[in-house]
Amino acid sequence: MPDLTSRGLPRPRTGLYTRNAREGVNPVLDHGFVNAVRSGRVEPVAAVQAFDGPDVILADGTRLRPDTVIAATGYRTNLHDLVGPLGVLDEDGQPLAAGAQTHPEAARLYFAG
Repeated sequence: MPDLTSRGLPRPRTGLYTRNAREGVNPVLDHGFVNAVRSGRVEPVAAVQAFDGPDVILADGTRLRPDTVIAATGYRTNLHDLVGPLGVLDEDGQPLAAGAQTHPEAARLYFAG
């Protein structure tokens, strides 16, 4: 696993094979993302706490207006706190639109996976 701790991304506590054996999770390695972080094209920031119109409010209180937000939520979505008020999730917390489709309430919000 590439080391991106200098860019604010902590190293995993367990290795890829251990995590798969213990949790049944198959981690995805995307070296395009790694290269984008290393080159500065992608900037990791604190966790997203809320959306306020075009602004993103981070857990550390910072307010940003980014071009793109990538929410790497892992294998459990648990997005109710983050996007539940937008009306884009069903009662089970699954996106009402996914892939290239968007929901009319959030025309530029995409869900993958």
